[in-house]
Amino acid sequence: MSEGNGLPPGWAWSTVAQVGHDSEQTVLTGPFGSNLGHEDFVDAGVPVLTIGCLTQHGLSLAKALFVDNAKANGLGRYRVREGDVLFSRMASVGRAEVVTAQFNGALINYHLMRLRLADEAVSPRYFVYYVRGSEAVKSYVRDVNHGATRDGINTSQLLDMPILVPPLAEQQRIVAADWTRGWRPYGGCRRR
Repeated sequence: MSEGNGLPPGWAWSTVAQVGHDSEQTVLTGPFGSNLGHEDFVDAGVPVLTIGCLTQHGLSLAKALFVDNAKANGLGRYRVREGDVLFSRMASVGRAEVVTAQFNGALINYHLMRLRLADEAVSPRYFVYYVRGSEAVKSYVRDVNHGATRDGINTSQLLDMPILVPPLAEQQRIVAADWTRGWRPYGGCRRR
């Protein structure tokens, strides 16, 4: 983490990679290709979360797909758990939401990435608030998509994405203040 540059004491610039969970893969893209195809979907079963499941009001199953238990068991590494962050990697890049207990064990599809963040470094809810409103994130996503015919972000790019990390107590204060309408806790900080 990089402190200084006029930031308040304890605040630092970091990257997703630096605030990731130490013992698990920080970013995982959902299954693709022959691992999960249209023929695998059923009317009811284990939910497969899609970009359409990420709403401004939390996760929703309204746009979820479903697979049977056998297929879900074969895709175990793509299951999410409470506290994970889901991040859209295509189309409307940067939509993000925290997985709640209701969605434990659901799967993600190829259009989503699952983030596992270190609890001692960053609150998942703070991360989502930050992603939704930070000019640094918007600028970064624009830069990594420069010249692309379709918006998208890959695992390496997400791992390199800058994040402004205040102390955990300040993150909790930011979340409690519900700053989802705009990121302005420290003058709309931009990375230098």
